[in-house]
Amino acid sequence: MKKTLLILLTAIILVCSCSCKNTKEPAPIDTTEIETSEDTTESVSDKFYVSDAESYEIETPYGPIYYPTVWKDKVVTEISDNDTSYGIKFSAQLDGKSIPLYTVVFGEYTGENCISSGTLTVNGNDVRVYFIDHSGEGMKAGLTGGSEETYLTMCEDINVIISNLVYTSGMELD
Repeated sequence: MKKTLLILLTAIILVCSCSCKNTKEPAPIDTTEIETSEDTTESVSDKFYVSDAESYEIETPYGPIYYPTVWKDKVVTEISDNDTSYGIKFSAQLDGKSIPLYTVVFGEYTGENCISSGTLTVNGNDVRVYFIDHSGEGMKAGLTGGSEETYLTMCEDINVIISNLVYTSGMELD
């Protein structure tokens, strides 16, 4: 019993002494790239803003939406319009399948998977804008090879739509 206790005590001392020997100072954090402004809308817009030469325009009753030209042949949009909302559903065309990416809704939306929202002023009226994520459906689509990576990159490009609405149309994010 004493021998077991002595071995256990020795092991504890060794573990403690080894973990305490790492006294190396952590590397300083480079703060030159950290945005210090409380309003980061401009930095977000600049990061994802795509110029006219790199994007194409999708007209809506609330103004244009800009989407990267690189995906023009791989994306299909579907419009839904009713009394309370106007939606544009984006779907990727990959591996012979149409796979939902996201929907941009102008007006009312009470469903799930809203990843961001904001307010856009159009002709003096405030219009709510919602961005609905469908990537969960896409991850179940069984994409192969580089198609899955392409799909994920296309999903990330909702940021291009959002930032262009902020940058070009003055949308304010919540």
